[in-house]
Amino acid sequence: MHLTVLSPADSPPRQISLILLSAISVVSLNMHIPSLTAMSADFGVSYADVSLSISLYMFLTAFLQIVVGPLSDRYGRRPVLLAAVTVFLAASAGCAIAEDFWVFMGFRLVQGAIATAAVISRAVVRDSAAPQDAAVRLGEIGMAMALAPMLAPMLGGLLESGFGWRSNFWAFALAGAALCLLSWKDVGETNASRHGSFGEQLKGYPELAADTGFWSYTLCMAFSVGVFFVYITGIPLVATEYFGLSPVGVSVVMGLPPVGFMLGNWIVIRMGQKVPLSLLMMTGRLITLIALLIAALLLSLGRADALSFFPWMISIGIGNGLTIPSANAGVMSVNPKLAGTASGLSGAITILMGAGAAAATGLALDAIPRPATLLSILIGFSGVALVLAYTAKGAEKRVSKTI
Repeated sequence: MHLTVLSPADSPPRQISLILLSAISVVSLNMHIPSLTAMSADFGVSYADVSLSISLYMFLTAFLQIVVGPLSDRYGRRPVLLAAVTVFLAASAGCAIAEDFWVFMGFRLVQGAIATAAVISRAVVRDSAAPQDAAVRLGEIGMAMALAPMLAPMLGGLLESGFGWRSNFWAFALAGAALCLLSWKDVGETNASRHGSFGEQLKGYPELAADTGFWSYTLCMAFSVGVFFVYITGIPLVATEYFGLSPVGVSVVMGLPPVGFMLGNWIVIRMGQKVPLSLLMMTGRLITLIALLIAALLLSLGRADALSFFPWMISIGIGNGLTIPSANAGVMSVNPKLAGTASGLSGAITILMGAGAAAATGLALDAIPRPATLLSILIGFSGVALVLAYTAKGAEKRVSKTI
């Protein structure tokens, strides 16, 4: 009798598997946010200390993406993914049982191994699809990654209220076990060009660094994501102090970009095989920039009310929904044999840009807490992203000649 349920995958994964793997890498960042106060009280540490489980986690995942990309190019997507999901499972259980805060933080940082899942998922898509098709598939994954961080804190809050904050991490451990089985059964190897040592794969970074196309796609994506981080950092202060919104109102306006992001992804899914990637990117950047300029004009004319200001902010999500899957597909196409390396490096740069944008916004609004300050930063980031999207046209022409 054959135990087929335990037989390993030998074919490319289904799209739903890649969606689930990408989603968990996002959910693991913020699902426990509603529990931070309870965790602070339980461990007897400050709220600032517990908040390190967010900020340090982000910086660690940025570093991991730099390493994971070359590893998957050298050893294959499947073994690196299986190892990462297994580590995530063990670290999640460690977080759940930790009695000391710094022991918890150690396991929490190790839990960041799951960032590998997003890198590998993007590389798998590029391994098995041409750039235009890859943009469509990445758009589908992007819709899930937009929805996941919206729903995750609600789920985390429900778990915490019913079973305590540790239930969040037991849920992660359960998800890790399910993803281990899913990866074993459905994620076959897609990297057909493994070669050289890990050190030789790391030498791919200078090759990518010398490619202007890589930087056009990567920096366009990084500045686009920076626009989003500027918004979510600045809006709670601006919405409450200037527009007088309630906490419920703040949560609604913070949800506008993710809704727009799903809409932008849907457009890429429908049109990604027909429209050049660079055109999708430029369209996305123009939509965002024009909407922000209209908001700035209305503000300067004295129309400083919530109904005239916030509806334009959905454009941030629409622009990113058009830009990010297209840029991701492009960044992994400039040098297909380094798709994993490119995915990891661009992902790390994007995360660091988001963290830097959030920090800069906090400092600026602390000095001048006005909507005009926030809009100035948003327009600046959007303008740079538009220029970078335009420069990606040349890289796209070069890639199209090699396919």
